[in-house]
Amino acid sequence: MQLIAGEKDSKFVHINRQMEKEIPDAKLEVVQNAGHRVHLDEPKAVVSIIEEVLIM
Repeated sequence: MQLIAGEKDSKFVHINRQMEKEIPDAKLEVVQNAGHRVHLDEPKAVVSIIEEVLIM
């Protein structure tokens, strides 16, 4: 499971780090220069992460 959080959203980075520990095979990507709306703040980074997951 791919988890994505923006580095500027410390609350969700923390929550996702906990989820990463609890969910088998979970992987967290923290996107630089992004806040809560990661997909709007850094759309190319989010697309890249999703493409990596789909290729696997």
